[in-house]
Amino acid sequence: MDDGSRDERRPVVSGSSRVIGKVIKGGDGATELPLQEKPALPPPPRRPGVLNAEEYEAKTVAKQIIADAQARAEEIKAEALRFKEEVFAKAREEAKADVQARAAEEIARAKLQAGQVLADSEKDLLELALKIAAKILGRDLEREPDLVMEIVANCTEAARSAKAMIIKVHPEDGKILREKKPRFMELVGRQLDISVRDDAEVERGGCIIQTEYGTIDGLIRTQFDMLRNVLTPTEVKKEVK
Repeated sequence: MDDGSRDERRPVVSGSSRVIGKVIKGGDGATELPLQEKPALPPPPRRPGVLNAEEYEAKTVAKQIIADAQARAEEIKAEALRFKEEVFAKAREEAKADVQARAAEEIARAKLQAGQVLADSEKDLLELALKIAAKILGRDLEREPDLVMEIVANCTEAARSAKAMIIKVHPEDGKILREKKPRFMELVGRQLDISVRDDAEVERGGCIIQTEYGTIDGLIRTQFDMLRNVLTPTEVKKEVK
């Protein structure tokens, strides 16, 4: 593949993948900084793959759970409205001002409760959905360890113009990448100098890729942090700010 026509300061992102990474751009195009001093490039792109269906399942579960929580909140609001009408009817019949005051207080309390239930449910159920996604990924890696080759290959897409890469992975994953390097290079889809290094601090399925332009953060926890940010409801984000 001819990389000469590409801007070597910008990673190319294509396709879709469940692998997400945080990328830090390193330096300007004229001066190459030492690998350890360069910032991370943008996250690895997504492309269709074996894990795509599992990630879609996790997102679908999360959205469905949140939708159910929202529906429940609407039911609570409807119940509060019915309660309001009943209390006001009683107040009109008895013509007692204190009944109206109590009704207003109960209505306010019910509305507050409904809003709190919705907010708490969305945050809690989102975390549950992410845990489900993590378990799905973990089961896939245990059942098919070779999937790590596709995960890491997807991460390299964020730096297609790079001529050389140092890929840090868990020792178990490093063994697979080295033993099946021809297949791994097919998934990478281009010729470049790749050095695989073991790093026990990198969890299974994740990777850190260093190039002459910067570093790609393909750690699993980074990918799920980004997924959490995508799925977090706007209202919850405002509360955090």
